[in-house]
Amino acid sequence: MALRGGPLPDSSLKARLLGSAPLHCYASPDYVRHKGMPQTPEDLARHDVLAFGKNERTMEWSFVVKKSARRFQLKPRMTLNSFVMLRQLAEAGLGVARMPAPLAAESVEQGRLVELLTRFALPPSPLHAVFVSSTHPSPRRGPSSTISAPTSHRSLLPRRRPKVGGPS
Repeated sequence: MALRGGPLPDSSLKARLLGSAPLHCYASPDYVRHKGMPQTPEDLARHDVLAFGKNERTMEWSFVVKKSARRFQLKPRMTLNSFVMLRQLAEAGLGVARMPAPLAAESVEQGRLVELLTRFALPPSPLHAVFVSSTHPSPRRGPSSTISAPTSHRSLLPRRRPKVGGPS
């Protein structure tokens, strides 16, 4: 099983929608000092864009501008299929990245990233658990109704308190 952010392509994998996370644009303070702070979504055309998706030469990012959804064509500097790697490259000053807010929260708190274009809303990103369909659960594990996230994505899911106590 894996966690996937963003719209899912058609595939043979099964998916369970876990929820969604707000998307925001971020860059490192060093990047903003050198390249400037974009004031509008149109300004992104003059910035180094780090995008989540397939290896595409152009892509569209949607923003709400004057209460209306608008799409902007961008030519990404890099396209990755990992939000964690996207965050790391943005922290390193390589460009502007759009990612789920919970994934960037710690980096913003610690001053490694700054949020950009705060006046413009972006659509939330769906979060899915994806897995191979199987009609025969593993005899060792049996059917499972719990979802375990990789450590790097745990901040995207609600936190659960560990059980304490019990027989010694």
